[in-house]
Amino acid sequence: MSSIMGTTDFDALSKANFNHITQLFLFYAHVESPLSGSIILAGIVLKLSLYGIFRLILPLLPKASFNCTYIIYVIGVITIIYASFSTLRTIDIKELIAYSSVSHAAVYLIGAFSNTIQGIEGAIVLGLAHGFVSPGLFICAGGILYDRSSTRLITYYRGNSGTPLTLNFIGEFMSLYGAFERMPILGLLASTSIVLSAAYTIFMYNRIAFGGSYSPYFIENIGDVTRREFILLLVFVIFTVLFVNNLIGLVPYSFASTSHFILTFSISFTIVLGATILGFQRHGLKFFSLFVPSGCPLALLPLLVLIEFISYLSRNVSLGLRLAANILSGHMLLSILSGFTYNIMTSGIIFFVLGLIPLAFIIAFSGLELAIAFIQAQVFVVLACSYIKDGLDLH
Repeated sequence: MSSIMGTTDFDALSKANFNHITQLFLFYAHVESPLSGSIILAGIVLKLSLYGIFRLILPLLPKASFNCTYIIYVIGVITIIYASFSTLRTIDIKELIAYSSVSHAAVYLIGAFSNTIQGIEGAIVLGLAHGFVSPGLFICAGGILYDRSSTRLITYYRGNSGTPLTLNFIGEFMSLYGAFERMPILGLLASTSIVLSAAYTIFMYNRIAFGGSYSPYFIENIGDVTRREFILLLVFVIFTVLFVNNLIGLVPYSFASTSHFILTFSISFTIVLGATILGFQRHGLKFFSLFVPSGCPLALLPLLVLIEFISYLSRNVSLGLRLAANILSGHMLLSILSGFTYNIMTSGIIFFVLGLIPLAFIIAFSGLELAIAFIQAQVFVVLACSYIKDGLDLH
């Protein structure tokens, strides 16, 4: 505790004022906030609860957390069921996303207190996944649909078929699996979130995606996404696809598709080509000024332009190669160490005891690979955004 006392984390969380046992303000904060507020609330603020659990509650109160798990599970199960049924009855699309966010927060709360590796890792993955998926849904609801129609009522949206963002399966499954190992009955009740989330997701999607439109006003105003909206959502889509594929490589006897250079090169080539096309559409031949460094001496201009041009072309290779090399090297090392450890531990009692040392290293390295899966997806997205910005704004 002394290592945490006096830190920013302790000061911020210890001074929080909780006047009531139940806090229902979160629903209204989600719904009534502007678009930027909803994105920050869903992507960052809501995840501070998970950070506080791992940073303060579990380290400071390990025995109390273990002994009072059933209380946390009961609260989590009630929250899941209450929020899910509230989601089913709402007709406000933004309110629906807000209720579903609270329901998923209860799932990773249960996973965090499961005291199992699967549950804790699942809570972390679900928290990260929800931090990208939920803001993406808020952008679709508040930044695209509401901008065009000035209403959030699901009743008025018909015939807007599209592909929803998805990433929560891995984290939710692991969280519930860890909860089931800890307390099977309450874990089984918490698993109702799978059925309920599928119910309200399909129910909402069916109402807004199919059936045509009976309002001429909406027919005139609801159209395809703009360039700004497309680029904004593209960031979430790229991260979702890459992060999921990176995580799949951590499953035993599987191989991450992002470790194949042909796939990562195809994605990076498409991004750079798209950024180039956007640049020519916006600036015309002035786009070539991107290769001319500002303040460049005239004598060095041909050489520097050549270097800048080669550097620009190499983005197609470097962006995909960086991702594939990092994912491939980490997964190959993990696979080699796992096979080596298995051979040692199956060679006798003495070797089994000695094999516990590399086994501990493999467990620690698996945690590092989980972090690398997230970081590499994030780096890829950040660089992709940088390349798109170069094409739109030049220098």
